Amino acid sequence: MLQLFQGFLKFVVLVIFLGGMDLLLLAQDVAAERELFEAAMQEPTYRRQLGRLQNQNLSLPGFGYFVQGLEAELSDHLAEALGFYTSAVKQNQNPHYLAARARVYRLTSDKQASLADLDLILSSGLDIAESHLQRGLWRMNEPGAAPMALSEFNRALELQPGYVEALLARGDLYIKMNAPHEALADYELANEKAPDDDRVLAALGETLAVIGKDREAMFVLNKALLVNESNARAAAVRGRLHLKREYIEDGLVDLQTALESDPDNVEIRKLRAGVFLRQRQYANARAELTQAISVNNNSAELYYLRGLANFELKLNDQALADFTRSLQLDKSLSAAYVARARLYLRLKRTAAACADLAEAGQHPEKTDLMKQHCGK
Repeated sequence: MLQLFQGFLKFVVLVIFLGGMDLLLLAQDVAAERELFEAAMQEPTYRRQLGRLQNQNLSLPGFGYFVQGLEAELSDHLAEALGFYTSAVKQNQNPHYLAARARVYRLTSDKQASLADLDLILSSGLDIAESHLQRGLWRMNEPGAAPMALSEFNRALELQPGYVEALLARGDLYIKMNAPHEALADYELANEKAPDDDRVLAALGETLAVIGKDREAMFVLNKALLVNESNARAAAVRGRLHLKREYIEDGLVDLQTALESDPDNVEIRKLRAGVFLRQRQYANARAELTQAISVNNNSAELYYLRGLANFELKLNDQALADFTRSLQLDKSLSAAYVARARLYLRLKRTAAACADLAEAGQHPEKTDLMKQHCGK
């Protein structure tokens, strides 16, 4: 009986030992998987993070949902991405999961939800680059908050040196701060880390153009559009460079390419409208400006330019409405006074024309028109 009891004890000890070994091995496996995941998240771009994660079959809670979320996000399926990231967070409040969801909330303009996720990361005591990057991107668009945004981007790059996403954001902030050489340094470093990233190439090309290095800019922009022919930023900048060099048709094609990806870009539509006005394609100019005004109906310049197109198309009532609206928005726009005065002269309303010319400040056409029609 004693021998039987001793044998039983040995069996129990063996089971406990083997169970302990299994737990130890399991813990080691989990730690190894976490290391693999963290290493993937150190990749310099979201796309490279995804590429590395897709080659791994990790058993970490929420991992599968996170990878599906990243796939959906990079395919611009943001609603799907948000659903996958939320499923990942429900299984595990990993700071990278939370930061990714905060990023999609920002892309869908849900500031409250985005900042709530970032606050969760902060309260966890874990400090990751993506959290600071997303907080900086929110700060970047707040009036007077550029220094705070810069501080967040700097911290992101301290935590993850060479992080291309943060370099792009800080470079864009430097552009807003009228510091193109600082931006250029960030974009050049980003290009070293991700030489075939069309976003980096577009930003680099744009900045080279800003500082007057047009030839280098064109080379970089051509490369960006070879990588991604739909890159709106690269197409817009190259279009401007073509126009600057009087390659009008090439410029218009590039600007149209940019609009296909960014149809609400008012500056591009205004640029195309200016070309059409010079080419006397007034109907095309009017169409571009109408689209621009549908996005921004508080621009005196847009109404003034559409007024010019309407004037040339003999759409007198519409031209008058546009010039008048332009002056309601900006009473100092002397060109609009002169343009409306010309319209009044066409309509035989000489007194109204002379009243507008009197308000036209130092406009170069004012003096001759007043001599001809106002006796002054």
